[in-house]
Amino acid sequence: MEAEKEVFLHGNKAAFEAGKDKNYAPGCVANGIPESIAQEIWAQMEKFASYAFNRSHAACYAWIANITAYMACHWGPEFYCAMMNAFEDIGDKVKGYMALAVKRGIKILPPDINKSTDRCTVDDGCIRLGFHTLTHLNKFSRLIIRERKANGPFTDCQDFYERMTDLGKKPSKNILQSLIYSGAMDCFGLNRNQMVAMIPMLESDYKKNATNRALGQVSLFAPSETRVLAPEVPEFDDKFLMEKEKESIGFYLTKHPVDELYANGSNADCVPITDLLASDVIPDGEDVWISTFAIIRDIRSIYTKKEEEMFFFVAEDRFNEVQCVLFPKRVAANKHRLEEGALVKLVGYYRVDEQRGPQIQVQEILNVDEAKAAGLSSVTITVQNREEQDALMKFIGENPGKAIVKLRAKNRIYDTKKAIKLTPAALDFLRGHFLKVET
Repeated sequence: MEAEKEVFLHGNKAAFEAGKDKNYAPGCVANGIPESIAQEIWAQMEKFASYAFNRSHAACYAWIANITAYMACHWGPEFYCAMMNAFEDIGDKVKGYMALAVKRGIKILPPDINKSTDRCTVDDGCIRLGFHTLTHLNKFSRLIIRERKANGPFTDCQDFYERMTDLGKKPSKNILQSLIYSGAMDCFGLNRNQMVAMIPMLESDYKKNATNRALGQVSLFAPSETRVLAPEVPEFDDKFLMEKEKESIGFYLTKHPVDELYANGSNADCVPITDLLASDVIPDGEDVWISTFAIIRDIRSIYTKKEEEMFFFVAEDRFNEVQCVLFPKRVAANKHRLEEGALVKLVGYYRVDEQRGPQIQVQEILNVDEAKAAGLSSVTITVQNREEQDALMKFIGENPGKAIVKLRAKNRIYDTKKAIKLTPAALDFLRGHFLKVET
């Protein structure tokens, strides 16, 4: 600051003549301002600079924060809908606002072929997703909206297919599947398996009647007799529907396998991934011991310089995902539970790294049954002879815990009055050495 002060008072003639400064500033004194006055002006400027920028910005941010908090409180659906549209090309932001909206009790509705626009809209206190979120649609969504405005709502799958094809823009198989699996065509009253099965039937029927349609000829049959009938097939199973919904929308909308675990009280010690990522109380670089339920995705393994195997993978819940690492020391105990698409409980250290971002350093992976067993108050183990009983009692003594152990022998149950710690390794041992383990 002293150099700037000198230029302000006396200019930069020497630096300018030496070619160090491109522009010449004569300074206050050279302009006839007494040096004492110039010093006073500088002192006032310096004092103002200590708060002018940061305090004015703080005031502006506080003002904006108050406005947005008021809108989020009193116009929740409108506020979160606007935020989702504002960040529509930033998937993590959109999912974050969706998670906040769901926490507030605001329902997120799937796209609707007869109601949705390109962007998210508010629909009777809920937020309805727009066509923009769907894969494969791109500019085709604008044609849907234009046709709907011109000729009214679509009445069924066949009506949609024929009207769009008549425009010269035949919906491809990918477009139709994206609309079906996202729930956009649920309004037609068919299950999604039926609608997917109808795709080749619609194409075949359209080609068969193309000549009559082009000539404007009217069929002698009643309209109901010329319609393509949906096959009588059962709906897909829930897991398939959830996976396809994610493929078409980019995230799980209707439900997620993790949701049930949190809903039935299995989450006493667990923090949802979405809540972890939203937390601003965890300092960068600090390790926090956490547990969370998640689905495992994108597993990849590498070998260290010591030829030890380690794994990287992604853990996801309904709205978000986080990177995970399983270091060599924890591989042997957990590798057999590391499967693509597996629903698991992860236990480990969560940290936010400046370079790598959020990450979980996994210490234990438990499948759902093991996660539930870890919280059980008792376990019943079948033994077939005295040797097995002795081996069990020895193992209990080496692994004391809180779960009371009961013995099943000759169709009778005996209370050992001993307790065991039901870790994944303990369960593996029990299941591997005894006939039956009941949790």
